[in-house]
Amino acid sequence: MPSVFLLRSCEPALAKARDAVSGMAGWQLAGEALRLGEASVGIQASAPDFLACDLSFTDGHVERLAQQCRFWPRRPRILLLTDTANDLRLFDALRWGAHAYCVLQADGRGLEAGLRRLTAGRATMSPGIAQRSLAMFGLPRSRSQESLMAAASGDQTPGGFAPGLARCDQHLLSLVASGMLTGEIASHWGLNELEVERRLATLYSRMHALLTHTTPDRMTA
Repeated sequence: MPSVFLLRSCEPALAKARDAVSGMAGWQLAGEALRLGEASVGIQASAPDFLACDLSFTDGHVERLAQQCRFWPRRPRILLLTDTANDLRLFDALRWGAHAYCVLQADGRGLEAGLRRLTAGRATMSPGIAQRSLAMFGLPRSRSQESLMAAASGDQTPGGFAPGLARCDQHLLSLVASGMLTGEIASHWGLNELEVERRLATLYSRMHALLTHTTPDRMTA
């Protein structure tokens, strides 16, 4: 049974998330907190499978906790909760350890879909995050005509300096950066949309791997 720790910045938001988890069959609540400091202790004690959290708190930004998690014996998969995919803080949190994000509706709905997507190894990515990812990986944007070809999805030619990065990843980031939706990319590439989302999730993992394989100057991109 998967477990999730909830870290929200205010009590009303925490209550909505708690209600959402209680309605998810087969899931259990591992713990909850309103501050980064108390969450760090609670997460290590409960060892949850997932951490669903906001971006900012009264005692700091979740980026700090994401970095700490990398050195724990059991690291939860981190789902960032946000009101908009255009929040500039998203990229830093994803870059330093978060695995995915979901945009919550005003009534708090969206958490369950985000957790289930993450459980399946899938993720979404906004054009802004894709643009910053290209820069971080040291990749130029591919030409649209080239990226849209079905053959682009299977191009395993090494690209950039991130471990395991290939030209197909460059093409995918380029298409997302241009504003294309995952369904549109899947249609051009002859793939299932779920496969495109799995590739996006893998790109976030490439970011994490880059932390230990590059020099500090490259990490400032």
